Amino acid sequence: MTTRYLVRLSNKNHIITSKIESVRAMIEDTLIQDSVKTGNFRISNHAIEFDIFMGEDNDLVLKKLESSWDILSMRRITERRAGDLGAAIEETRNLFLEERFWECHEVLESVWLKSSGEEKRTLQTLILVCAALVHFQRNQLEICLSMLQKYRNRLEVGSRYRFGIDFKSLGEKVDEILRTRHFVPFSL
Repeated sequence: MTTRYLVRLSNKNHIITSKIESVRAMIEDTLIQDSVKTGNFRISNHAIEFDIFMGEDNDLVLKKLESSWDILSMRRITERRAGDLGAAIEETRNLFLEERFWECHEVLESVWLKSSGEEKRTLQTLILVCAALVHFQRNQLEICLSMLQKYRNRLEVGSRYRFGIDFKSLGEKVDEILRTRHFVPFSL
């Protein structure tokens, strides 16, 4: 049975997103093995993230990765259960600081699925901002900018603070990304 894992390797050499294909090739060369597939590569200032699809016995894969890379984490990807909104927002804030946007998306989606009304719309806006930043990490700048532009107006709807997040400030950060076409890390 094939299982999906999220792997995070240290980006101590400060590899930039435009080098994503070179990084993918290096990692895939390290893991040459018929039963292992990789995908969904992303690069942040802190980590190189990607998915590995493999069997349950991952000791050999870990040994191969450890021979060339510093592994920050490796976890089995399972469907998240909807939890408490406050806990999900706190976890999202922490993940966002580490530029773990795909995981932010995953956490927010778990509570979004059971929400409704303005809460659902606000969560969806945060999810879409995180999804756009995932595209930035995948070196898909035009998709990132297009998504941010499309959903920028949603950051102005409702009160300034929602879930303890300053949406006016978030909108200003999105404006900065749109203006400069460059991501500079920030907090929620």
